[in-house]
Amino acid sequence: MNLDFEHFLITRFNVKNTKWKADKRGVTVRDGLWTSKRMQLFESICLPSIQHQSVQGFKWLIYLDCDTNDEIRNRMVHIQSANPFIFPKYIEGMDVFIDSVREDIGELLQPRTKYLITTRIDNDDAFHQQAIANIQSGFNGQKLEVINLLEGVQWDLNEDNFYYAFNESNPFVSLIEQLNENVPLKSVFYKEHRHYAEKPDENFTMKQFCGEPMWLQVIHNSNISNEIDGHPILKDGVLELFNIKIDCN
Repeated sequence: MNLDFEHFLITRFNVKNTKWKADKRGVTVRDGLWTSKRMQLFESICLPSIQHQSVQGFKWLIYLDCDTNDEIRNRMVHIQSANPFIFPKYIEGMDVFIDSVREDIGELLQPRTKYLITTRIDNDDAFHQQAIANIQSGFNGQKLEVINLLEGVQWDLNEDNFYYAFNESNPFVSLIEQLNENVPLKSVFYKEHRHYAEKPDENFTMKQFCGEPMWLQVIHNSNISNEIDGHPILKDGVLELFNIKIDCN
């Protein structure tokens, strides 16, 4: 294990948020049907992309709400038993999310770890098999730096079409921070992902990684807000880069 840094992926699965009561069609989110569909997308798209990363040695915190039903809880138990790097956490809504992230990371960190990398990923999206390696390759003992994977692909599930996307501060962003026992850790969620580019400040630097698409954002009916904003591309071979083996239509 690299004791200079530890790397945590963080996913908000179905945590209550008073700002998110309906999807972009006006349909209620977080009910049994919505959560079941999200679990399908997670198991078919997100999970295999993380399982097949070219580097391992990271931990994955997945946050679910305390009111999550037994079916989903049981499926998470099965997933965790097969993937010991996954840590499901059940919390009482978004009001306690940031504090829970800090507490949970603190409990899992090795005592001599000097730096922390935290990375966002939504439960219905995916990483290219080299994404984690590329994020970690950006580590150079930075005090506080954002790593943004500039290029990605959007997948329109309804039409099975693919689009090249370019986003300077996207939902797949990472934060490298130096740990200090006298200062609470921040984690990548200390800012909204858009604000890293839209509202920069002197406290951090920002590095853009480019070269090829490193993330897959899935656009479907039960998204809360995501829309297509890329340029059409051929779909041949795209899903293989993210280790997605099935058609989720």
